[in-house]
Amino acid sequence: MNSEELRCLIARKEDAKLDFKIESKVINGIKDDKEWNEFIKDIISIANGNIGTATETGYLIIGAGNKLKPDGTRDLKDVDTVKIKETQILDRVRSACEPRIPEINCELVSLDGKNLFVICIPPTRYLHKLTRDLHCSRKNNTEFTTYNIHAVLMRRKDGEEIYVATDEEKEELRKEKKSITSLNSIVSIDDLVEEVRNKCCDKIQHLYSKIKLLNRQSIDVDKLYVDVYLLEKISSDILARIDSLVNNSNLQDEFDRFGLGQRRDRKDGFTVAKNHNRLMILGKPGSGKTTFLRHLAVACCHGEWKHESIPILVELRTIKNANEFNLLNKIHEEFDLPDQEQTKQILKQGKVLILLDGLDEVRTESRRDVQKQIDEFSQNSPYYKNHFIITCRTQTTEYTLQNFDYVEVADFKPEQVEKFSRNWFTMLAKTHQEGEELTAKFLEKLRLPENKQIDKLAVTPILLSLTCWIFGEFKDLPSKRSQLYQRGINLLLKEWDEKRDIQRDLSSERYRNLSLEDKKKLLSYVAYRKFNQEQYALFKQSEIQKYIAEYLKDISNNDIQSVVKTIEAQHGLLIQRAQDINSEGIYSFSHLTFQEYFTAKYIVENNQIEQLVKEHLIDTRWREVFLLTAELMGDNAEELLKMIKLEIDYKLGKEKEIQDFIGRVYKRSQSLSVPYHQAKVRFFYFAINSNNILEFKPNSSFMPNQKFDLDLNSLLNYEYAPDCIIDYEIASLLYDAYCIANGPYANSYSYYHVNKSFIEHYKKITSYNYLQDDFKIELEKIRKILPSFSSDEIDIYISWGLREGRKWADQLRTLIVNYRDIRHDLYFWSDEQWQLIHQYYDANKLLVDCLNSSTVNEEVQKQIEDTLLLPIAEIINGK
Repeated sequence: MNSEELRCLIARKEDAKLDFKIESKVINGIKDDKEWNEFIKDIISIANGNIGTATETGYLIIGAGNKLKPDGTRDLKDVDTVKIKETQILDRVRSACEPRIPEINCELVSLDGKNLFVICIPPTRYLHKLTRDLHCSRKNNTEFTTYNIHAVLMRRKDGEEIYVATDEEKEELRKEKKSITSLNSIVSIDDLVEEVRNKCCDKIQHLYSKIKLLNRQSIDVDKLYVDVYLLEKISSDILARIDSLVNNSNLQDEFDRFGLGQRRDRKDGFTVAKNHNRLMILGKPGSGKTTFLRHLAVACCHGEWKHESIPILVELRTIKNANEFNLLNKIHEEFDLPDQEQTKQILKQGKVLILLDGLDEVRTESRRDVQKQIDEFSQNSPYYKNHFIITCRTQTTEYTLQNFDYVEVADFKPEQVEKFSRNWFTMLAKTHQEGEELTAKFLEKLRLPENKQIDKLAVTPILLSLTCWIFGEFKDLPSKRSQLYQRGINLLLKEWDEKRDIQRDLSSERYRNLSLEDKKKLLSYVAYRKFNQEQYALFKQSEIQKYIAEYLKDISNNDIQSVVKTIEAQHGLLIQRAQDINSEGIYSFSHLTFQEYFTAKYIVENNQIEQLVKEHLIDTRWREVFLLTAELMGDNAEELLKMIKLEIDYKLGKEKEIQDFIGRVYKRSQSLSVPYHQAKVRFFYFAINSNNILEFKPNSSFMPNQKFDLDLNSLLNYEYAPDCIIDYEIASLLYDAYCIANGPYANSYSYYHVNKSFIEHYKKITSYNYLQDDFKIELEKIRKILPSFSSDEIDIYISWGLREGRKWADQLRTLIVNYRDIRHDLYFWSDEQWQLIHQYYDANKLLVDCLNSSTVNEEVQKQIEDTLLLPIAEIINGK
């Protein structure tokens, strides 16, 4: 056991398989029968466990106090000498029980400069009865209790008491322990892990060791792969990018990651993966999330990390229904073992690297249930010791996983772009010298001022791959993303095919006779038809054939099948992912980016703009389609933008409560004199009044550790906009107050931090000279009502929060409303109304992005910018 594994155990509560003692006379060689009996009793009770823990490994840790502190630590005492051997402990324990406990493992482990003595008790198939009476010491060493030879010692679930099992409990416990396949499987768990690891690694090497480039060349994952850098740490709160709204002089900022929190230091992705046992990797489409996950799996198989673990990679897009998904069953299927108990034993040992790809690709109605199952499996089940890494699109963060670290795939830095492109061209060129020359010319062209837009885009693996390929073919670069896709698709559909003289034995004559434009229209129709489905990524072959028949009309069934195979074999735009139980092929577009482009192309060419806006404006998965549609429309995007604006103002925002909310945001922003565009100030106060405080209710399971944070140095200059900074701090203070009032759903560790955060925000607020003195006086009165926090009296503190916290937080809110004119609506709306507010807000963010993707004239742009987040009455008055 290493120090980090021990630290994880220290942070856990005592339970039936985990016990702590600050000291023990036994290990110092003192031969006191009562002390020994107490020691023996502890080990036997841990070996037996209880009904829920019988098959888990147990630990007795000496040198750590039995009281868990709010910060997840315990008092530690250095075990400087151990005068007893492992065999002596085992002999003593075996002399007191039947059947005998087969093994224990003892070791000294260093933690924070102190040595702790750790006794590990592997799970057994047997219920160990006493063979002699145990006279055990009590706390004062004067009283003692006797456990007779018929006793089966058990620990209660909360770990606070050892007691004698009833006959019924003995029988249940015996059955549970016998579920362990065999004693040999426990003793030789490492052999079983090695066997399964070899099987899983064979599969991973076969499926994921190579990357198929856009030009359909296949190369080893480690030859082209550039280390991904991740950004710590992601917040799920709406206030996270207020700086992008108020710091700059125009609305041309990047809104695609709004609400994901302040970006921190870049770190090497491989290092971050090693250091975080539960990791959620967010990223834009084509940013390299899946490739990175595959790289981790292959690296594990190569022994570069987690060399004793079993890697499995689950593609979550294959989930059709949450009710049919069971993570344990899926892992057992991957292990291919005869008995699921063997799989459970491996998982309980923490021997599995569980890689889950594409949470965003799970159907919307199933995603929450799938996340809940992952959350439960990774934290509260016996399998929490395994390593979990999940990928998800940046914009799909509506439900957070507790105790997962959220990181974001970073765009390539210039040196990474250079390395990636050099790898690309040297791998595909005839000579190394030719590859170097192509790389130099490509980078020179990419950095030209006229290619600034494409230079900004080519910072993710998929877009940089496409850019490299296009440059290799044309020795030139387009300037827009849609043009990049168009050229890439032209290569896939025509030039690439023709230049390489693809064999056409299996191809469809009907498809071959289609013009390039007709092929694109066919694929656009297929993409659009599928993207309108709830499950929009995976097709059965029969479904694709149906769409092809709808478009081509007079085509035979045999020819339809040939069309599908032709598109797959010749172009790689459609690829077969799997087969169902009836051996029917399951397909998808090779990249979701291409499906989104084809969908947008269909919408523009078939005048589906109104349908797009009315049916999909608030559907987050259509976001990229909206942006591509705006870009494809170019100068004609005015129709789309105005339609979005009308839908926002007169449908999403028409309700009286929404208009009142927007009106208060407008009123507050108008009251300030700041050197920023008024739309940015409105965005700021909209966020202040509708951040993730609204996501928890008195009866929810909200946890305070989801709280947002901001680097105010990058947000605003106090000299220019003091009110904005003060209002942010006050909103944060109120957020903490309602967290304190939400006691039943927070543990002591959460309370410790939310109390600390409340005090810090309070001190910062009262330090501002700009604030009115009478407000500070009233605020001080409210702060004094809050009990002084003490970790020794956490129960008293939580009880106060339950009893008085809501009234106290409401009192603070009233003060804030009266003095600062913000946070009027907290808790007064239904969930449906708050959902509408967030939809209204997200639609406005989408509108800004579409505005930036289009090339409409300055007059239209100014008209839209000036009326963002305005009440309808003000829009009408301004006409």
